[in-house]
Amino acid sequence: MGKSGAPLDFKCENSSIPVTKEFEMLGITIDNKLKFQNHVAKICRKVSQQIAVLKRMKKMLPFETRRNLYLAFILPHFNYCSETWTFCSKSAADKLERLNKHVIRFVMRDKYTN
Repeated sequence: MGKSGAPLDFKCENSSIPVTKEFEMLGITIDNKLKFQNHVAKICRKVSQQIAVLKRMKKMLPFETRRNLYLAFILPHFNYCSETWTFCSKSAADKLERLNKHVIRFVMRDKYTN
């Protein structure tokens, strides 16, 4: 809604652009307040699923393989459009950091080092 209470109407080349609470573009979920909470949740969900698969095979995977799988399949989720982390909340950034530490501890088989 605009200041007058009328709904906002955006147009581009005579096409109306709907106003939404969030949308996905190029793999990034953008909300109307640029908080990126849903984007962070989506990344955490994807990475957690990948960790679960790796943990099922943990006894079969040597260090080199675990490291290569991390570099190829998990790290890109954290690196892709990492500029968005500047705009997300501290709690969301902390959540991503904790998840990344968890994965690195799994790769290194080290439960105690920060």
